This record gives sequence, C-alpha cells and structure tokens, in this order.
Amino acid sequence: SPVTVTKIEITNMPSKTTYYVGEELDLSGLSVTAFYSDGTSGDVTDLITVTGFDSSVPGEQVIKVSYDNVSAEFKVNIVEKKGPTEKGDIDGDGKITTGDAIIILRYIAKLSVDEYRDYEEIMDVDHDGVITTNDAVMILRYNARIITSFD
Repeated sequence: SPVTVTKIEITNMPSKTTYYVGEELDLSGLSVTAFYSDGTSGDVTDLITVTGFDSSVPGEQVIKVSYDNVSAEFKVNIVEKKGPTEKGDIDGDGKITTGDAIIILRYIAKLSVDEYRDYEEIMDVDHDGVITTNDAVMILRYNARIITSFD
C-alpha cells in the first residue's frame, strides 16, 4: 500500500509568537516534522502551508500549518503597539531593555530615523537635549541594574 502522512508535528516553535497589529508573520525558527505510515519521518518545514494569521485584529490566534492534508496548530498573540511613554522604553513594550538601546544606536546611525523621530524626548535619557551613544549606554546600565533611574 502507498505510504501516507499519518500526522505532522511542530518540532520547534517559531522564534516569534507575539506580534504588533499590522506586522507580518515570521516563521523563523519553525520546524515541522511529518510522520509516515511506514514508520519513517522527515522535516517538511519548507513544504507546509500556513493559515489563520491576521495581524489586523488584536488577540490570540490559532495558526494552522498543513502538509499533505494533515495539520497541526500553534498560537500567536497580536497586541496593539503603544507609543512609548516612559523614558528609555522606546519600543513602548513596557520594559527598558537592550532592544531600546539598539533602537537608539540605529537612530544615531540613521537607520530608523523616521520611525522614531517623534520619540526623541524619550530617547534622551541623559537629559542633554541630544540623542547620542551615551543614551544607549545609560539604558544598558539601567538594564544591568548598575543605575536605577535616568534622573
């Protein structure tokens, strides 16, 4: 009898499972294995189809991956991106992290000027009126708990 797919399994979740409204699905890190009726298995990650992702609406979503009429599911969360409100929290995620320092460095290097131009006051954690590498260093020091505030 012909060999058929008996099940597929997500053997490694995607690296990203939380998205802001409007972001595109990123399947980096995803690994899917197919199991066959003859007892063999194999990676089919590059052969799957993906349905169920809609980043226009916040909330939890079930993403369906399919191969040869067999499917498996995983969940993602879509959240609304809030603009930054706290000094140092440039990406507006409610935490001051190394990612915020990287945004400052990208801003200084003119790689993301338009996206963060309105947040210069929040990026200027050293209060000198200029966005410099010192602001990024202060965020890194804050994240490492070397300093406890930007006052």
